[in-house]
Amino acid sequence: MDISIVIPTYNEADNIEELLIGIKNSLENAGIVNYEVIVVDDSSSDGTAEIARNAMERFKIPGRIIVRSGHRGLTSAIMRGFTESRGEYIVVMDADLQHPPETIPGLFEKASNEDLDVVIASRYIKGGGIEGAPIHRRFISRVAALIARILIPQARGIRDPLSGFFLVRRSVIEGVGTEAVEKHGRSFKILLEILVKGKYRRVAEHPYMFKPRRRGKSKLGVRESLEFVKQVMELSEYRLPKFMAVGLSGVVVNMSVLYILVSMLGVPVIISSPVAIELATINNFILNDRWTFKRFRLLGRWYERLLKYHVAVGLGNLVNYAVVLALHGIVGVMISNIVGIALGFVTNYLVSSEFVWEVARHKDRGY
Repeated sequence: MDISIVIPTYNEADNIEELLIGIKNSLENAGIVNYEVIVVDDSSSDGTAEIARNAMERFKIPGRIIVRSGHRGLTSAIMRGFTESRGEYIVVMDADLQHPPETIPGLFEKASNEDLDVVIASRYIKGGGIEGAPIHRRFISRVAALIARILIPQARGIRDPLSGFFLVRRSVIEGVGTEAVEKHGRSFKILLEILVKGKYRRVAEHPYMFKPRRRGKSKLGVRESLEFVKQVMELSEYRLPKFMAVGLSGVVVNMSVLYILVSMLGVPVIISSPVAIELATINNFILNDRWTFKRFRLLGRWYERLLKYHVAVGLGNLVNYAVVLALHGIVGVMISNIVGIALGFVTNYLVSSEFVWEVARHKDRGY
């Protein structure tokens, strides 16, 4: 079996037959005949499963329908599809026709020709795009992708890490924990789960045009947005809030040391200030090394990480300073400083993650 196409559904009666016909025509016109379609339906109330079953029988589309009762959720449905699939490659796509089936042969061809483990249908590389989406939805999508790239090191080289349309080699999903996710339905964006936990070497993106929904209602809402935030925090082991808490502890150390040296011991500011800064930096390093990035302490000697951490802190301060210089004449000193602190913090976090504790390389070294 070359390809298994997994389609999670819930109340997609208006779209499922057209999608199945489109998949059949796209694959067979491209000469791909050894495929299967697996529809995983969460007990839709509009007859989605029955319509899909009739369409597959009528148009001779290979595959099967799985109807779940008691288990609900997009990602757990996809995971169930993974366990039921037999293809060497597995394609995941939505049932609402926003993922054009004409893209599937391109994903398969790219994976086969370039020996790729994961091929992501991307809205954000050359040739891709979004049709008909309002500006605020595009903005939210971009911001979410940016958050994922900041928090998930494995997503940083990918333009569209939140795509719901992608192809994976079967061996990739062996480490994802399909049974646990299928049981609990925890994750919102399964691609992120695969990028963090999957067994792969090579990833690439393939452009596609995200289509507007023509029929039915979108299932994206506040609950799904909160699930996304929860997911990226869990996958990143809550390193960002930990890093923030450590930074706040450094402020306390800095202020306390400065007060003791200046107010109680009478040490000149020219000496006490750098001492306070250095002790706060060492405090932050120790807490980050022992808590925020605890799993990555085996990579290198502690004093090497300490020296690198000083570089990260210095770069963050430099970014803060540069932003204040660039913006203070436009928005004022205080606002420019707030922006500078935020960007400096992000710089410090990213450099610490990538350069000091080398989180992205952790996966490659097998720790």
